[in-house]
Amino acid sequence: MNKVDPKQFLQVEQASIRVPSEQLKKCFRSIQRNIETEKRYFLFAGSELNKANNGKTPKNQLIEMLTKVNNKLSQIDNSLDKMKDEQVHLFSSLKERVNHLKQLDNTPSLDSDEFAKWSRVRLDRLIVDYLLRKGYSTTAQAMVEQERYLEPLVDQDLFKQCRNIEEALAQKDCGPCLAWCTENKTGLKKLQSNLEFNLRIQELVELIRARKSAEAINYSKRHLIPNFMNKFQEIQQAISLLAFPPDTTCPPYKQLYDLDRWQGLVKEFRDNLYNLHCLTLIPMLELSLYSGLCSLKCTQCFLDRSKNTDCPICDRETFGTLAKPLPYIQHNTSTLVCRISGKVMDDNNPPMALPNGYVYSQKAILDHIQHSSNGKFKCPRSNGEFELSQIRKVFIS
Repeated sequence: MNKVDPKQFLQVEQASIRVPSEQLKKCFRSIQRNIETEKRYFLFAGSELNKANNGKTPKNQLIEMLTKVNNKLSQIDNSLDKMKDEQVHLFSSLKERVNHLKQLDNTPSLDSDEFAKWSRVRLDRLIVDYLLRKGYSTTAQAMVEQERYLEPLVDQDLFKQCRNIEEALAQKDCGPCLAWCTENKTGLKKLQSNLEFNLRIQELVELIRARKSAEAINYSKRHLIPNFMNKFQEIQQAISLLAFPPDTTCPPYKQLYDLDRWQGLVKEFRDNLYNLHCLTLIPMLELSLYSGLCSLKCTQCFLDRSKNTDCPICDRETFGTLAKPLPYIQHNTSTLVCRISGKVMDDNNPPMALPNGYVYSQKAILDHIQHSSNGKFKCPRSNGEFELSQIRKVFIS
């Protein structure tokens, strides 16, 4: 019996737990910041009200001050309610994902119906993840609506945010990405990310490209000079653009003006987002598919004379194309499968070699001869016919 080892699956399923966990942390930090900010406001407002409550302040002014405080309380209440709803949603999603993984504890074997059902849910989740990564959000949404159990198991909101920021960068707008950097400042610092700095450099380049020299100088003082000691060379080179027009042919400055830098920022943002949430850079669907293809790929798959209709790698137009750049499987022991019967050839059903070099199982050859009209075996690949006496047993060393 093939036992299920939950630890093996947990190693590749970290991201499914990490994403809602990180979002919960971010939500908690946001609530904490809001409370600290509003706390300062109310301390100041309370102090002002105490000063005003001296019998000399007009009644209308006191009412106006109290009304402002009351309105502020209502705003905070609404804001906290929204954050609470978001937390409940994230907790629910996290709980469903943990329960999905815990089902492996009650799965007796890899051949059981329980594991087949669990694997089907996982496959659906990986397909939705792949669609979201590749930008097919409408198709992914349709699949989630059709299979409602998928909704808490996939990261639609995360990839929607990712797509919006990537589209903004494609339109040469750094604003949404800079806001994302601010929200994830702690995590990006742990990753030693240069994304925010590179975005600031790009905004400076665009100001200089538009020949807005005064704005560019002010921008560099506000956003780049604080990093001057750590990024001296990059900042110096970027500011030096002021002396070069956008059509310059001088290599270092021509590269800074290159519009392809925007695509580089898109990739850098995506890599940072994936690393922050422990997402694999390659979709898990592809990684799972590649591991399966590697376990089947052998040199015989790419020889016309040994093409097997039951082997997915032998189909050159589909899986064969995907498997081409992948490594071959390393076989410590060989397993021979009969091309006719599809059964394994062993001591009870030994391999038999024809004079033309093709090998089939003994049982398949005898069965074919028994049903033939001339008592000969006809090779399905070469169409040659052979007497049983011409066929010899093969011994594998």
